[in-house]
Amino acid sequence: MSTGISPQPQDEILKFVIYRPHDNIWFKNPVRNILKKQLLPNKYAPFLDYLLDSKHKIYFTTKLYVDSGLKNLIKAVLEPLELLLWCILNRISIRRIGFIFTKTALADKDVLMLMHYGTFTHENSEAAERGAKLAEYLSSLTIFKLVHMTHYAYNSAIGSQNLKILKPDLLVAENNLASHSEYYDSPHVILKAGAYNTEIKLDIIDNINSKTIFLE
Repeated sequence: MSTGISPQPQDEILKFVIYRPHDNIWFKNPVRNILKKQLLPNKYAPFLDYLLDSKHKIYFTTKLYVDSGLKNLIKAVLEPLELLLWCILNRISIRRIGFIFTKTALADKDVLMLMHYGTFTHENSEAAERGAKLAEYLSSLTIFKLVHMTHYAYNSAIGSQNLKILKPDLLVAENNLASHSEYYDSPHVILKAGAYNTEIKLDIIDNINSKTIFLE
């Protein structure tokens, strides 16, 4: 299945962006966990380490869409400091990565990776519904949008609708949703995006470079 990205040489360096990696435990422990000495397993730390050790340019973002209100504005002002502290506490060299704070800064980047849980879905339905605003905000971007379908079962109807708004190019999962999830096999929620099983391979950047992702 073609990813829809225009061909480019195998040795070309990609500009790979991870959306808010500091917000949850997926890649490294959040600042709050470190300060409370509540360190938890980081399932995708090897993937982040793989990216950081690669030749590609890696970027981290803060929350790109900010709701109105003073409380949200204060959080938005403080979040870059939290992201910087997260890098330092997790021993990620700030010389190795770039920071992105606005939607417009994504214009010249190649790939945007977002985690489904906490961004487009959540066990709390109100929190899941808030993902629609970000999805709409990012939907017009031409950057290749990759979504890891972690915790897809939480409020799957809301999460699926948010992804329809976002229009992702690639869904990454540890489960083939089209084959193993009755809900995602339904005609009204099938997404027009490639599907990629991370248990098959971890070298997703190399596969994106090859421009061909196979539906497992």
